[in-house]
Amino acid sequence: MPSFWKALKNKVRENKDKAAEKMSDPIRDGKFAIEDSKKTLAGIQSNIAKYSSQIKQNQRKLDTELNDVKKWTNLSKKAAETQQEDKVRTCITNKAQAQSRADNLKKIITQDEAMLAKMKSQWQAHNNKVSQAESNHAQLAVRKQMAEARKQFAKSTQGLDSDSCFAELDKLQSDVESTECEAEAYEEMAPTDDLSSMEAEFGSTGDGAVDDEVAKLMAKSKG
Repeated sequence: MPSFWKALKNKVRENKDKAAEKMSDPIRDGKFAIEDSKKTLAGIQSNIAKYSSQIKQNQRKLDTELNDVKKWTNLSKKAAETQQEDKVRTCITNKAQAQSRADNLKKIITQDEAMLAKMKSQWQAHNNKVSQAESNHAQLAVRKQMAEARKQFAKSTQGLDSDSCFAELDKLQSDVESTECEAEAYEEMAPTDDLSSMEAEFGSTGDGAVDDEVAKLMAKSKG
Protein backbone atom coordinates (compact mmCIF):
# COMPACT_ATOMS: atom_id res chain seq x y z
CA MET A 1 0.00 0.00 0.00
CA PRO A 2 2.72 2.59 0.78
CA SER A 3 4.26 1.94 -2.64
CA PHE A 4 0.88 2.65 -4.28
CA TRP A 5 0.52 6.04 -2.62
CA LYS A 6 4.12 6.88 -3.47
CA ALA A 7 3.54 5.95 -7.11
CA LEU A 8 0.34 7.99 -7.17
CA LYS A 9 2.12 10.96 -5.65
CA ASN A 10 4.89 10.72 -8.25
CA LYS A 11 2.32 10.47 -11.02
CA VAL A 12 0.55 13.62 -9.84
CA ARG A 13 3.89 15.38 -9.58
CA GLU A 14 4.78 14.26 -13.11
CA ASN A 15 1.47 15.59 -14.46
CA LYS A 16 2.05 18.93 -12.73
CA ASP A 17 5.52 19.18 -14.25
CA LYS A 18 4.15 18.40 -17.71
CA ALA A 19 1.37 20.97 -17.31
CA ALA A 20 3.85 23.59 -16.15
CA GLU A 21 6.10 22.81 -19.09
CA LYS A 22 3.23 23.22 -21.55
CA MET A 23 2.22 26.53 -19.98
CA SER A 24 5.74 27.91 -19.91
CA ASP A 25 6.71 30.60 -22.40
CA PRO A 26 10.38 31.64 -22.25
CA ILE A 27 9.76 34.90 -24.12
CA ARG A 28 6.88 35.91 -21.86
CA ASP A 29 8.62 34.76 -18.67
CA GLY A 30 11.81 36.58 -19.67
CA LYS A 31 9.84 39.77 -20.33
CA PHE A 32 8.14 39.60 -16.92
CA ALA A 33 11.46 38.92 -15.18
CA ILE A 34 12.99 42.01 -16.79
CA GLU A 35 9.97 44.13 -15.85
CA ASP A 36 10.18 42.93 -12.23
CA SER A 37 13.90 43.72 -12.12
CA LYS A 38 13.30 47.21 -13.49
CA LYS A 39 10.64 47.86 -10.84
CA THR A 40 13.03 46.70 -8.13
CA LEU A 41 15.79 48.93 -9.47
CA ALA A 42 13.38 51.88 -9.57
CA GLY A 43 12.60 51.32 -5.88
CA ILE A 44 16.29 51.12 -5.02
CA GLN A 45 16.96 54.28 -7.02
CA SER A 46 14.27 56.07 -5.01
CA ASN A 47 15.89 54.96 -1.73
CA ILE A 48 19.30 56.12 -2.98
CA ALA A 49 17.81 59.55 -3.72
CA LYS A 50 16.40 59.74 -0.19
CA TYR A 51 19.74 58.68 1.27
CA SER A 52 21.51 61.35 -0.79
CA SER A 53 18.98 63.94 0.41
CA GLN A 54 19.74 63.04 4.04
CA ILE A 55 23.47 63.56 3.41
CA LYS A 56 22.77 67.00 1.94
CA GLN A 57 20.74 67.91 5.01
CA ASN A 58 23.59 66.83 7.31
CA GLN A 59 25.99 68.84 5.18
CA ARG A 60 23.87 71.94 5.75
CA LYS A 61 23.82 71.22 9.49
CA LEU A 62 27.61 70.88 9.41
CA ASP A 63 27.95 74.24 7.68
CA THR A 64 25.77 75.80 10.36
CA GLU A 65 27.85 74.26 13.19
CA LEU A 66 31.12 75.42 11.60
CA ASN A 67 29.72 78.95 11.30
CA ASP A 68 28.77 78.79 14.98
CA VAL A 69 32.34 77.75 15.86
CA LYS A 70 33.63 80.84 14.04
CA LYS A 71 31.06 83.08 15.72
CA TRP A 72 31.82 81.79 19.23
CA THR A 73 35.54 82.08 18.56
CA ASN A 74 35.20 85.75 17.58
CA LEU A 75 32.90 86.48 20.52
CA SER A 76 35.32 84.85 22.96
CA LYS A 77 38.13 87.07 21.66
CA LYS A 78 36.01 90.20 22.07
CA ALA A 79 34.98 89.15 25.58
CA ALA A 80 38.64 88.56 26.47
CA GLU A 81 39.54 92.02 25.26
CA THR A 82 37.07 93.46 27.78
CA GLN A 83 38.32 91.12 30.51
CA GLN A 84 34.90 89.50 30.94
CA GLU A 85 35.99 86.03 32.04
CA ASP A 86 32.50 84.61 32.49
CA LYS A 87 31.48 85.58 28.99
CA VAL A 88 34.76 84.22 27.64
CA ARG A 89 34.04 80.91 29.39
CA THR A 90 30.52 80.82 28.00
CA CYS A 91 31.76 81.49 24.44
CA ILE A 92 34.48 78.86 24.73
CA THR A 93 31.98 76.30 26.07
CA ASN A 94 29.51 76.98 23.23
CA LYS A 95 32.35 76.87 20.72
CA ALA A 96 33.48 73.48 22.03
CA GLN A 97 29.95 72.10 21.84
CA ALA A 98 29.49 73.37 18.26
CA GLN A 99 32.87 71.92 17.30
CA SER A 100 31.92 68.56 18.82
CA ARG A 101 28.65 68.48 16.86
CA ALA A 102 30.52 69.48 13.69
CA ASP A 103 33.10 66.71 14.16
CA ASN A 104 30.35 64.16 14.71
CA LEU A 105 28.52 65.31 11.57
CA LYS A 106 31.75 65.07 9.56
CA LYS A 107 32.15 61.41 10.55
CA ILE A 108 28.53 60.65 9.70
CA ILE A 109 28.74 62.42 6.34
CA THR A 110 32.00 60.65 5.44
CA GLN A 111 30.49 57.25 6.24
CA ASP A 112 27.24 58.04 4.43
CA GLU A 113 29.02 59.31 1.33
CA ALA A 114 31.08 56.12 1.15
CA MET A 115 27.90 54.05 1.49
CA LEU A 116 26.12 56.19 -1.09
CA ALA A 117 28.94 55.73 -3.61
CA LYS A 118 28.79 51.95 -3.06
CA MET A 119 25.02 51.89 -3.47
CA LYS A 120 25.21 53.93 -6.68
CA SER A 121 27.92 51.66 -8.08
CA GLN A 122 25.93 48.51 -7.30
CA TRP A 123 22.75 50.02 -8.69
CA GLN A 124 24.51 51.03 -11.90
CA ALA A 125 26.01 47.56 -12.31
CA HIS A 126 22.61 45.88 -11.88
CA ASN A 127 20.95 48.44 -14.16
CA ASN A 128 23.53 47.70 -16.86
CA LYS A 129 22.84 43.98 -16.52
CA VAL A 130 19.09 44.50 -16.82
CA SER A 131 19.58 46.75 -19.87
CA GLN A 132 21.80 44.11 -21.48
CA ALA A 133 19.29 41.41 -20.60
CA GLU A 134 16.51 43.47 -22.17
CA SER A 135 18.53 43.86 -25.36
CA ASN A 136 19.39 40.15 -25.43
CA HIS A 137 15.77 39.25 -24.75
CA ALA A 138 14.59 41.27 -27.76
CA GLN A 139 17.16 39.59 -30.01
CA LEU A 140 16.40 36.11 -28.68
CA ALA A 141 12.66 36.71 -29.10
CA VAL A 142 13.19 37.48 -32.79
CA ARG A 143 15.47 34.46 -33.21
CA LYS A 144 12.92 32.19 -31.55
CA GLN A 145 10.14 33.47 -33.82
CA MET A 146 12.32 32.88 -36.88
CA ALA A 147 13.24 29.41 -35.62
CA GLU A 148 9.54 28.59 -35.10
CA ALA A 149 8.75 29.79 -38.62
CA ARG A 150 11.53 27.64 -40.06
CA LYS A 151 10.33 24.68 -38.02
CA GLN A 152 6.74 25.04 -39.26
CA PHE A 153 7.92 25.43 -42.85
CA ALA A 154 10.10 22.33 -42.58
CA LYS A 155 7.22 20.35 -41.10
CA SER A 156 4.82 21.51 -43.83
CA THR A 157 7.21 20.45 -46.62
CA GLN A 158 7.89 16.98 -45.22
CA GLY A 159 4.86 15.54 -47.00
CA LEU A 160 5.43 17.48 -50.22
CA ASP A 161 6.27 15.30 -53.27
CA SER A 162 7.76 17.68 -55.82
CA ASP A 163 8.09 14.97 -58.52
CA SER A 164 4.41 14.14 -58.21
CA CYS A 165 3.55 17.84 -58.35
CA PHE A 166 5.43 18.36 -61.65
CA ALA A 167 4.03 15.13 -63.07
CA GLU A 168 0.49 16.39 -62.48
CA LEU A 169 1.42 19.68 -64.12
CA ASP A 170 2.70 17.83 -67.19
CA LYS A 171 -0.59 15.92 -67.39
CA LEU A 172 -2.54 19.17 -67.25
CA GLN A 173 -0.45 20.70 -70.05
CA SER A 174 -0.94 17.62 -72.22
CA ASP A 175 -4.70 17.69 -71.62
CA VAL A 176 -4.93 21.39 -72.54
CA GLU A 177 -2.97 20.89 -75.78
CA SER A 178 -5.16 17.92 -76.72
CA THR A 179 -8.35 19.93 -76.14
CA GLU A 180 -7.01 22.82 -78.23
CA CYS A 181 -6.22 20.47 -81.13
CA GLU A 182 -9.71 18.99 -81.00
CA ALA A 183 -11.24 22.47 -81.05
CA GLU A 184 -9.23 23.40 -84.16
CA ALA A 185 -10.29 20.17 -85.86
CA TYR A 186 -13.97 20.83 -85.20
CA GLU A 187 -13.61 24.39 -86.48
CA GLU A 188 -12.14 23.10 -89.76
CA MET A 189 -15.03 20.67 -90.12
CA ALA A 190 -17.72 23.35 -89.66
CA PRO A 191 -19.94 23.78 -92.86
CA THR A 192 -19.62 26.97 -95.00
CA ASP A 193 -21.62 28.37 -97.98
CA ASP A 194 -20.04 28.49 -101.50
CA LEU A 195 -19.75 32.30 -101.60
CA SER A 196 -17.92 32.46 -98.29
CA SER A 197 -15.68 29.61 -99.40
CA MET A 198 -14.84 31.26 -102.74
CA GLU A 199 -14.27 34.68 -101.17
CA ALA A 200 -12.04 33.08 -98.55
CA GLU A 201 -10.00 31.43 -101.33
CA PHE A 202 -9.93 34.19 -104.04
CA GLY A 203 -10.98 37.34 -102.22
CA SER A 204 -14.10 39.47 -102.57
CA THR A 205 -14.94 40.62 -106.15
CA GLY A 206 -16.94 43.67 -105.06
CA ASP A 207 -19.87 45.19 -107.03
CA GLY A 208 -19.13 44.98 -110.85
CA ALA A 209 -21.79 47.52 -111.98
CA VAL A 210 -20.55 50.17 -109.62
CA ASP A 211 -16.99 49.58 -110.74
CA ASP A 212 -17.93 50.02 -114.44
CA GLU A 213 -19.77 53.29 -113.80
CA VAL A 214 -16.90 54.68 -111.78
CA ALA A 215 -14.47 53.82 -114.64
CA LYS A 216 -16.65 55.64 -117.23
CA LEU A 217 -16.89 58.81 -115.18
CA MET A 218 -13.17 58.86 -114.61
CA ALA A 219 -12.53 58.46 -118.40
CA LYS A 220 -14.91 61.36 -119.31
CA SER A 221 -13.28 63.67 -116.83
CA LYS A 222 -9.91 63.03 -118.48
CA GLY A 223 -11.29 63.78 -121.98
